[in-house]
Amino acid sequence: MPGILGENPGMQVFLIGLSGWVHHVLYGVLDLIPPPFRTWILKALLKCLGANSFVDYGCFIRYPWTCSIGTGTIINNGCKFYGSHNVSGIEVVIGDHCAIAPNVHIYTAGHDYSSLALNDIAQSVTVGNHVWIGAGAIILPGVKIGDGAVIGAGSVVTRDVPSYTVVAGVPAKVLQKRSLQSENIRVSSEDSPLVDKR
Repeated sequence: MPGILGENPGMQVFLIGLSGWVHHVLYGVLDLIPPPFRTWILKALLKCLGANSFVDYGCFIRYPWTCSIGTGTIINNGCKFYGSHNVSGIEVVIGDHCAIAPNVHIYTAGHDYSSLALNDIAQSVTVGNHVWIGAGAIILPGVKIGDGAVIGAGSVVTRDVPSYTVVAGVPAKVLQKRSLQSENIRVSSEDSPLVDKR
């Protein structure tokens, strides 16, 4: 029975090591490049990087072509997003006007622990619009975070988060609905409490 590294473990270990080295060098160089040029490079590497969005120095996005970041979103220092290369069609999708605090980790891949071969499994992670994810939070594979949600610092999010809720804890649980000031913000959903209905 083949193990986690497939039929040719020596070649798999070599390729995993080479890929890790290339990513390490790439992000080391990116952290030396001034902001406008760095943004252009990130726009070329990522599936999408929206206007007025910023990925801070010290961030790491594994398989950047599987990651989309919307308009006006800030990804703070030390964030790590891990896409999947072994399972096709898996993405990290982050919406518009999000605030991702330092050291947030997003994972799309893992292993099937019901098999001794620990086969690769993966599910996309989707973060809606106007979401705030607190420092050090961990988002696990398959999670969908609804528009306007707030994730408390240090939380481990293992399941979907409803729109306009505040969640925290390990595992994260809904603490309350998000209470919003009237800001006359227009969003696409008529059900959203952010819609100006005048």
